[in-house]
Amino acid sequence: MQNFISVYASKLSLNKISLETKLKAKLSREHFMPTKPLGLIGAEFGWGAKRHEAQFGPQALEDFGLRSFLQKKDPAIHWERLKVSASYQPNKQLDYAERLIEVQAFTQRLAKEVDERRKNYFPVILGGDHSIAIGTWSGMAASQKEAFGLIWIDAHMDSHTPQTTPSQAIHGMPLAALLGYGEPELVNLYASGTKLNPQNVVLVGVRSFESGEAALLKQLNVKIYYMDEVKARGFDVVFQEALSKVTAHTKGFGISIDIDSIDPILAPGTGAPEPDGLNDQDIAKMLRDVRNHPQFKALEIAEFDPTRDNENKTAKIIQKLVESVLNK
Repeated sequence: MQNFISVYASKLSLNKISLETKLKAKLSREHFMPTKPLGLIGAEFGWGAKRHEAQFGPQALEDFGLRSFLQKKDPAIHWERLKVSASYQPNKQLDYAERLIEVQAFTQRLAKEVDERRKNYFPVILGGDHSIAIGTWSGMAASQKEAFGLIWIDAHMDSHTPQTTPSQAIHGMPLAALLGYGEPELVNLYASGTKLNPQNVVLVGVRSFESGEAALLKQLNVKIYYMDEVKARGFDVVFQEALSKVTAHTKGFGISIDIDSIDPILAPGTGAPEPDGLNDQDIAKMLRDVRNHPQFKALEIAEFDPTRDNENKTAKIIQKLVESVLNK
């Protein structure tokens, strides 16, 4: 009997070791599995902002040579530009209702494009003002059978509703719309209902906001890392905590980067610059580290205004950020 027990215990131990080995191998394969080539979408839109020149960002990046630079490194990369129907002109003005129509129409097209592109590519959306986020993340969230997470790297909260906005600029409303608050045509864009659960959203780098949007995020218990905390604790530490939060209850997550999150001394090409921002080197390192995370599904970079750039400083940073998520 003693021999039988010893043999049985030995088999159990071997089976446990075998199971652990298989599990570790599976996790290793998942983490380092080949990733999809980039599918870049230039979202040429500026009607969400008070300054509309972010519309010209994608074209300026192509003229700068971003497309050719990336395709030399990976010929499988796909690149396309989504154009706005009512192109901005210096003497062209639209009232709020007209701008809302433009935002809804463009982001609906963008959501559909993102949803299609993500099947064979890793979507990288280049703006364009930050109202494009309504389309980007509605398209991604609609494609997920499980909850979707989002890390929002921005100097601002972008969480106003029509009732709280002091400017009526819709690029100050996208996160609220994704969380289920605001104009019904934006909340229900592409698919009816709320796109993001507040527990799966984290803001990083915030340093300029209004009371109305702050109250909404507090009510929803959305996690916010203000710039003071990022400086005190370090970007890497904060990002790892954010990553843990947005992956805890989801099967996929994205990262949305507003250029104004970066210090304007480093990246002047944006419409709403705020001093004392993030270092672009920290963001690039973070993207390199997270690129092969099995739950990382898409990247968005918004609010590049080429008319405010200086010696292509901002264009070079965007190139570096996109290069950071290339297949290695």
